[in-house]
Amino acid sequence: MLTIHYHHYSANYEKTDLWVWDARGHNHDLAGAIQPNDRTEFGCVFQVPLTGFAEHVSEIGIGFVVRPQGSWESRDGEDRQWQPAEAGQIWLIHGDPRIYTSRPDVSPQISSAWLDDSKRMVVRLSHPVELERLKADSFRVRSAAGPLHTSTAVHVIEPENGSSRFVEVEFGDELSVDAQLMVLFEDYQPGEVELRDILLDSERYYSDLPLGAICTREKTVVRVFAPGAHAVEVVLYDQPTGPEGREAHAMTRGEGGTWSVELEGDYHLRCYMIAVNG
Repeated sequence: MLTIHYHHYSANYEKTDLWVWDARGHNHDLAGAIQPNDRTEFGCVFQVPLTGFAEHVSEIGIGFVVRPQGSWESRDGEDRQWQPAEAGQIWLIHGDPRIYTSRPDVSPQISSAWLDDSKRMVVRLSHPVELERLKADSFRVRSAAGPLHTSTAVHVIEPENGSSRFVEVEFGDELSVDAQLMVLFEDYQPGEVELRDILLDSERYYSDLPLGAICTREKTVVRVFAPGAHAVEVVLYDQPTGPEGREAHAMTRGEGGTWSVELEGDYHLRCYMIAVNG
């Protein structure tokens, strides 16, 4: 038996159903969609009897999709898969493509925030917010470097029934992209800001310096393009596998979104990996 817990921010599960099939595309033996058979504080619960599938399901897994309004037009994201070797109880959140094997936090939070230029970002909220609560100064951005920025304009995206989960937020001052940024709104849990269209700014994020490991007899320069990183290291090894000869060297932020480090000596044929934080 596979148990699927499903949370929708509206808490309306009247028409919600689940469509399942084995990973080869065959439908479940149960006629039509599966209906929830229980409600909990988290949401609705589906019970999927594995005996309704062909014997080979233990090898190829199960495909499924949740339909909040009981129609294909309302399907929640793309097709997903569950493997029998995984946990027999999973949790899903509306609009979140992840499959959780333990109950996730579904309190209001900033699900995503994308920086499109140094003064503008798009924010996605986990729960809809009434339009009257979306004031020009409703959002703040906290920088790891210290400053706190307050929004100067908020534009609603895709309003529905007097509320919205998507907004475009503007700021009067430029936001520093060299430090981790967190966006805050009322009592919602803060969310980390990701770089998006701002990466298309060739004046800010372009360098004609060579990337990779550049080796000479005197020195080795390692350079990577990682504009959204907060810290980067190059980690050296003697062999492709195993910890032998491990050396970690912190890299320094450079121009155009690059990070680099200069090592004394020729490291040609040394194995390395790049560790990126952020």
